[in-house]
Amino acid sequence: MFRIDVDDGDESQPGLVFHLSLGTEKLKCGRKGALDVLFASDKSCSRSHCEVAVARLSELKASGRDYCLSAEHSSQFPASNLPSTQPGSKPALASYFSQSANPSSSLTPTQTQSHDGTTPLPSFQLDNINQDIVITITDVGSKFGTFIGEEKSRMPNETPTILKLGSMGSGIVQIGVQKSKLRITRIPLVLCYSGVTDKSLLENPKQADMIGAICERTWSCKSSTHLVTDARKNTGKNIMAWATSRPVVTTKWVEALEARTRGSDPIPDEYDFEPKGTLRLDNVDQNLPRNKTLENVYLLSLVKEELEELAIAGGGKVKRCYELDDNEFFEEKVR
Repeated sequence: MFRIDVDDGDESQPGLVFHLSLGTEKLKCGRKGALDVLFASDKSCSRSHCEVAVARLSELKASGRDYCLSAEHSSQFPASNLPSTQPGSKPALASYFSQSANPSSSLTPTQTQSHDGTTPLPSFQLDNINQDIVITITDVGSKFGTFIGEEKSRMPNETPTILKLGSMGSGIVQIGVQKSKLRITRIPLVLCYSGVTDKSLLENPKQADMIGAICERTWSCKSSTHLVTDARKNTGKNIMAWATSRPVVTTKWVEALEARTRGSDPIPDEYDFEPKGTLRLDNVDQNLPRNKTLENVYLLSLVKEELEELAIAGGGKVKRCYELDDNEFFEEKVR
């Protein structure tokens, strides 16, 4: 999924945000007409200027259509920016969906904005994203052009340009030659499923793929963004999701996300799709720093299992003994 923040330079459209995925229609931009994004006061913006769409790279290659890569224009934009959360706050991704970008900010290539738009937050690094899902910009024949990046490399007319997935970057597409811009960020979606049936094992990856998400069976404190389960139980995955402030949702949330058809359609609220179950955290102090509850624990793990991620979620240290040779193992054991 990709987030598009509109910056028209004069704040006439403050806070205008779109979220595009495979199932949403093209985002049409220009100066006049029945368009999604209007830059009405920008004379360098054509009536119908450009279109933004999400597509599969594999299908673009197979179609035989002409397209180009923004690598030719030295453009990069954020591959993932998931802000951290404070104890007791909303899960990180829910906050990320709702936060608004500050059009006047100038962050360094390794920073992203906090919820208040002032304090930079560390980037959320992903081990894997769906590389087949790309975002394209097509200049539909504008007079003054569409430009990528701070270096303002002009895009070709009538040819979809795939924006390069850089590690971090400006994420800026300039419309015309004045101040109209689109700021683009990729939102990571890594869904970990719990308590699934044999039938779901086949269906879940297909469902996740439709929204450009990665589907995993094992929870990762580093990359998982959502735990998807229809019953909340006392399992390692549920506890790890709670400890890392990640949303826990039912499969209905994924279906609601897939059902969006326009970039302006609201993102379904995770809190409306919380599963019912036996995991009770009512008596737990929500202000406790969850990532420090196990900070004095040093786990020697003999086999690869979820207990490792649970220790990491609580701030503990893990030594994977199964990755050591005999000498390294005994040196670690006598520490």
